[in-house]
Amino acid sequence: MLNSITTQLIEKLAEIDQAFKDIKPENFTFPPNVKMGDLSLPVFELAKENPAEFAAKMAGKLGSNEVWEQVEATGPYINFYLKAEVWAKELIEGSPQPGKVGETQFPLGKGSRLRPEKVMIEYSQPNTHKEFHVGHLRNACLGAAIVNLNKYIGDKVIAATYVNDVGLHVAKCLWAYLKFHKDEEPKENKTNFLGKIYTEAVKKLDQDEKLKDEIDDILIKLEKKDKEIMKIWKKTQKWSIEDFERIYGLMGIQFDAWYFESDVLNKGRKIVSQLIRQGIAKEDQGAIIVDLKKYDLDVLLILKSDGTTLYSTSDLALAYKKAKKKADKSIYIVDNRQSLYLKQIFKTLELAGFKESMVHIPYDFVNLPEGALSSRKGNIVSFDELFNKMLTKSIEETKKRHKDWDDDKVKDVAEKISLSAIKIGMLKFGNNKVITFDMDEALSFDGKTGPYLLYTSARINSIKEKIKKVGDADYSLLKETEEKELLKLLANNENEIKRAYKENDPSVLCNYLFDLAQTFNDFYQKHSIIRAENEELKAARFNLAQKVRKRLRVGLDLLNVEWLEKM
Repeated sequence: MLNSITTQLIEKLAEIDQAFKDIKPENFTFPPNVKMGDLSLPVFELAKENPAEFAAKMAGKLGSNEVWEQVEATGPYINFYLKAEVWAKELIEGSPQPGKVGETQFPLGKGSRLRPEKVMIEYSQPNTHKEFHVGHLRNACLGAAIVNLNKYIGDKVIAATYVNDVGLHVAKCLWAYLKFHKDEEPKENKTNFLGKIYTEAVKKLDQDEKLKDEIDDILIKLEKKDKEIMKIWKKTQKWSIEDFERIYGLMGIQFDAWYFESDVLNKGRKIVSQLIRQGIAKEDQGAIIVDLKKYDLDVLLILKSDGTTLYSTSDLALAYKKAKKKADKSIYIVDNRQSLYLKQIFKTLELAGFKESMVHIPYDFVNLPEGALSSRKGNIVSFDELFNKMLTKSIEETKKRHKDWDDDKVKDVAEKISLSAIKIGMLKFGNNKVITFDMDEALSFDGKTGPYLLYTSARINSIKEKIKKVGDADYSLLKETEEKELLKLLANNENEIKRAYKENDPSVLCNYLFDLAQTFNDFYQKHSIIRAENEELKAARFNLAQKVRKRLRVGLDLLNVEWLEKM
């Protein structure tokens, strides 16, 4: 929409003076205040003389026409006051962007990219034999949003997850299961059972280091596919996978490819041997390492001295397996503790002749108000525990507001409110910021929360239900400051989506949606739509509100948040 307006501007400017013939839509910015105009053009690169003098001279020359009604210079900027019938009409009635808009489905993937890339995005790498907890939620929410942003731009996306289903943590869990809980099988909450066993194993090991030999023995048997160990492993691994699938289903997360560490172990050993033959890896005190000190990346251990594998062994093999999908780029969404490690993996692969482009998107920790999380110490809050607490509270609040709703409807709405609170709570902070997730704050209908965005969308929908039909709109009547602020935000919608995509940071889009919702609510408190001074203004305000609703819903779709018609 904005490109259409700036294109008209550029055409008119070029007709008036050749100094404007090479400017592009992206050269325009927004003035800091709507009282300073609708669009602004910085002239630093256009002016051969003093930029402020050039801006003043051009502003005096431009006058007014069918696109703008007034032009002013502010320092080295030319500010355009656009005619409402051009500016507002295009923003409100222009072609909708892709996404789920109102009642009509527009497929994602019709963005601005001329040559779509094929991108693999790997995210949500849970460990089997442990619970899916609050700390896992940031990765899952971040990955789902980045997948949607890439699809929106026009890329072909392969959403992938990598499940860590072998290794020392599994060996600890299986050891404790065999030693203290053999043949136990809970009827429900099986991953909770496994998580407690894992924590039990860690505590026993802390008390008696001699037990490490027993656990190492389990690890060796696991890698050698001992029949008894594999039987128990398959059963308990299945418990974890089924639980992951249940949680992903509830979260609205879908993967095109599932990778398992157990499937790449053998390939990893072969790659280690290949790296030794290439002179990239070498033996060091019985272990196999890759010395990357000359690249300022220290030393990467890829096989332990007892012959057992590490995450690095598997990750090297995983890269080759993923490469079979022939993506242009492989994205890893992994927490920032692994930044050095992934640089080591990428450099080792590069030295081995691996050609695929690899990108790491890091993010910081999630804490709770009571402190940091650790599955090793057992002080975690599982996803189910958090979600059920939030759901209970949401059900109570929804029942208060809608005594006429049946239990199924109440639960459905409460579930969507709870999920919006979790997702926006995980996405509204920049990737490099630590999150302290507060359940009560996340569920609030005030402030920067998921429920607040859902409430604003539902509030605008209620206007649509009250006003079934409007006549012709006169957009020149939209003169209030709040109306102009909304138009400015609508004009900037696509830019903010693109920025969130380029920066791999959904918080950019979250903050844009918060601004849009807050500005609408300010407008709605001060200016009536239903009781507007005349029918033309009523129609203009009604259409403006519905456009805001559509932009909110596109944004929520991109953030993987399901919106509501009523709350």
